[in-house]
Amino acid sequence: MNRVQKKVLVTGGTGFIGKRLVQRLVSEGYHVINLGREKIEGVENIIVDLKNVDFSFLDSLKIDYAVHLAAFSSPGRSKNRDDEVMELNYRVTKRLFTKLLEKQIKKAIFMSSVAVYKDSTMPINENSPLDPERSIYGISKYKAESEIELLKEKGLPVVTFRLSNCYGPGQQWKNEEFPTLIPQVITSALKTGKMEIFDKNPVRDYIYVDDVVDAIIASFDIDYSGTLNLGTGIGISVEEIARKIKGFVDAEISYLSVESEIPNEIVLDIEKTKRELGWFPRVSIDEGLRFTIDYYKKALENNPIKLVKSTFHNEEETKRKLCGFITKTNKLSMGDKCRQFEEEFAKYQGRKYSVLFNSGSSANLAIIQSLLNLKILKKDDKVGFSALTWSTNVAPLIQLGLKPIPIDVSLENLNVNSYNLNSALERDNLKALFLTNLLGFCGDIDKIKEICDERGITLIEDNCESLGSEFKEKKLGNFGIASTFSFFVGHHMSTIEGGAVCTDDEEVYRMLKMVRTHGWSRDLAPETAEKLRREYGIDDFFNKYSFYCPGYNLRPTEITGFIGLEQLNYIREIVAKRNQNFLKFQQTALENPYIAKTNFNHMSFISNFAYPLVFNNKQTFEEYKKDFEGSVEIRPVVSGSMVNQPFFKKYLEENGLNYSCPNAERIHSFGFYFPNNHELDEAEIKQLQNLMKRKEIHKDSGIYQENKINQKSVKKAIITGVTGQDGSYLAEFLLDKGYEVHGLVRRTSSFNRDRLKDIYSTSKKRHVNFTLHYGDMTDTSSLVKLIAEVKPDEIYNLAAQSHVGVSFDIPEYTASSDAIGVLKILEAVRKLGLSDTKFYQASTSELFGKAKEFPQTENTPFHPRSPYGVAKLYAHWIVKNYREAYNMFACNGILFNHESERRGENFVTRKITLGVAGIKLGKAEKIYLGNLDAKRDWGHARDYVKAMWMMLQRENPDDYVISTGESHSVREFVEESFKCVGITIRWEDSGLEEKGIDVDTGKILVEINPDYFRPAEVEYLVGNSTKARQELGWSPKIRFNQLVELMVESDLKYLSGKLD
Repeated sequence: MNRVQKKVLVTGGTGFIGKRLVQRLVSEGYHVINLGREKIEGVENIIVDLKNVDFSFLDSLKIDYAVHLAAFSSPGRSKNRDDEVMELNYRVTKRLFTKLLEKQIKKAIFMSSVAVYKDSTMPINENSPLDPERSIYGISKYKAESEIELLKEKGLPVVTFRLSNCYGPGQQWKNEEFPTLIPQVITSALKTGKMEIFDKNPVRDYIYVDDVVDAIIASFDIDYSGTLNLGTGIGISVEEIARKIKGFVDAEISYLSVESEIPNEIVLDIEKTKRELGWFPRVSIDEGLRFTIDYYKKALENNPIKLVKSTFHNEEETKRKLCGFITKTNKLSMGDKCRQFEEEFAKYQGRKYSVLFNSGSSANLAIIQSLLNLKILKKDDKVGFSALTWSTNVAPLIQLGLKPIPIDVSLENLNVNSYNLNSALERDNLKALFLTNLLGFCGDIDKIKEICDERGITLIEDNCESLGSEFKEKKLGNFGIASTFSFFVGHHMSTIEGGAVCTDDEEVYRMLKMVRTHGWSRDLAPETAEKLRREYGIDDFFNKYSFYCPGYNLRPTEITGFIGLEQLNYIREIVAKRNQNFLKFQQTALENPYIAKTNFNHMSFISNFAYPLVFNNKQTFEEYKKDFEGSVEIRPVVSGSMVNQPFFKKYLEENGLNYSCPNAERIHSFGFYFPNNHELDEAEIKQLQNLMKRKEIHKDSGIYQENKINQKSVKKAIITGVTGQDGSYLAEFLLDKGYEVHGLVRRTSSFNRDRLKDIYSTSKKRHVNFTLHYGDMTDTSSLVKLIAEVKPDEIYNLAAQSHVGVSFDIPEYTASSDAIGVLKILEAVRKLGLSDTKFYQASTSELFGKAKEFPQTENTPFHPRSPYGVAKLYAHWIVKNYREAYNMFACNGILFNHESERRGENFVTRKITLGVAGIKLGKAEKIYLGNLDAKRDWGHARDYVKAMWMMLQRENPDDYVISTGESHSVREFVEESFKCVGITIRWEDSGLEEKGIDVDTGKILVEINPDYFRPAEVEYLVGNSTKARQELGWSPKIRFNQLVELMVESDLKYLSGKLD
């Protein structure tokens, strides 16, 4: 038979392997029949949903070979979708292959997986034991194999391939939830210059996609039926893969070990496959990676990050459901689906009523017309609007005879604030305010509402860009008489086109429904419609075509309502993901001095569809814009300043008006926004962050290069306790940010500067922006002198007698230093009139002491259990008092236990790591400890000093818990420390007699000393830092086991004489 006549049925032809197979088959002269939901150009297509057919339509087709690739193709995607997985991977396979048996085809091919195998000796051969129970994916493939085996016994010629890890050009890489290793790592390396490997140890058998295609085609005309392994027979670790990729792409590799749910090594024995097929894998891992990297380089060049990545969330499924709805419904004009959506959307938004429109712009027009119809507004009334907005907020005002008044915005949050509104009211008597909540943000909207209520101004919110955002835990869009929303493609929720108005006012709700439909009463409640008919004396014949108010045709279709209901299922997921992205972008922006500083900490939740960047001048704007435009879709911030828009300029000129909105115009001239799409993957987020980062700016821009500091903008900071653990890390952190740092140190008999050796020494290597000053927290004159001389922008009070146990021995000094010393600084700042100085107080988790709730938050009642904790409690409250009484910018950081290589030797953690290092090196025999069961929330000091700084960058001061949220006992700290030097500890006896014993030698390495118990013990502390994570964008980077390992390694070097 001539090959061109041979017909091959392929399922999954649009997938990764399927596309490659179809291309090869067509090139080799086969007639391909594509069976699936998507069309493939150049082949015969049968468009069906495999899950909904019995395959009887194949009866009339001539088929020589069938290749069944369609499947839920990975264990990750299969989680929590048991029924769907079993349907496609098992039941569809059973129905299809039963039909193929009836048709007596030459060969059927089924693509199974190594997921059916049990852990066993490597390499795995076809007779190795099977155990797919670890995932529904493995179970589904196993059941399908079993069914195929029965059909084979009945005469079906079939080859089942158990495929290992296939890779190559065209493999999906944008699935953030279930990323595929090789494409994910390659694209991350290309886009961000970094490869983050979660587990470097797993060994897998990686096979190039073209070798898989070769094997499939080779199986067509052989006599063999049965199961064959499909891999290379060569195992390679994830770490090796990363290193090989690094050989082609200059990128950093970082490792984060995560436990895997699947075996750590899977390598196939392919000798049987080579023998039966006369096939062998031709592409080496190095060649395959090179081909794959070249593919993704080209793909990324032609694939910029778009503002709109898909029409809807979960687009494929939504389209499929929409097709089903359209074919079944008998009405597509506005009807039940629209009404159902209105009810559900009102519930989500938290308002009584919602009215659906055909667009957000129509919603804007409808609310203005409705307020005019209700006489709430009248012709020639002045209506204020945000100068930074969209044209269809302004056009209806002009169109309907109102007078639009632009109101400037704040550079800090890009929105109208109360002071902007008050400035406008000095000039114009406004009757309404059409307030845009721009890009997920708002100003001080509570104060704006107060002003509007006091002055009888009708407040309307344009919330088209801020769905899901909250101010003081109240959704934006719930402050005015009504709020408008847009469901255009790319917004938080898409119905393709669509919009809505929400309100709690019943009269406004009724009028909106009439304005939407020409002005007639058909959509009103029957009793309301009847009342109107009687009022105007209209008989039944004419009533349906009577127009009771000015209106338009702004109706949506049932398609809009249906899609809206579908998308509402995902809205919480969508806004949450956009919020997570925003927090990452915001932190990066705050670290770049060329980007104008924004502050949104007054908001309790932010969800936007784009992130705005505003630069300090035109040159910087142009350089960053050029960088972004190569790989990211960017646009002006919304539409820029409305005062600069041609149509509004013309309106102002024709009416002899002139308005200046300098902040909006600056944003217009020096700003753009980039996508904050909920579908951004981690590599794309990192790519965007890299583009945002500080870079070298040409000298003609008026800004110094990165390694030079503009002296006029240098911030000054004072750090008390600068020689301590936190002080030394904070000093380095601030110096890296270009600060001028002044440290307060006590005169002591010893020269205690060890922790500052990298930034301070008696040699010429001393950091140029770092100065030490003698002083003491108990000496008022030295504190006042230092603060008066430096006039700092920021003060970080870290000085304290910070050892809890010692505070019982010297309670009076602890109180003088830790409590009254704080008061001395606050008074100095107040009396010197330094109103712009920001103050940070190092508070402590010891405030909670005998805690009454777990985990502890900013609102947990305090119950300190030591003189140290009591002194810190006074300091905490005096800071709050001065903040409230004198409007000082003063923050408390309630820091839970944080350690480091620089921790003092009298602290239990350092005592442990020093002791362990000493035992390992033969310089110590035992460690003596107190309460082994005390539990603490331990983090690393480097992470925590960053949180201190972040608190002082906010617009308004507040107090924050800083913690990891994980609690570990002293006992666990001991065990983890010994583990770092290869010693396993077992515990014997209890109480004061308890001992820690080396499992291998039987030596006692840990004993209890009652002298180390506190008079009042704090048993258990663990913090909840949600507020800091949400408002500051802070999170700890160094985990508990990494902290312990760093400390032990440092003490090993220290005791070996290799570390100062």
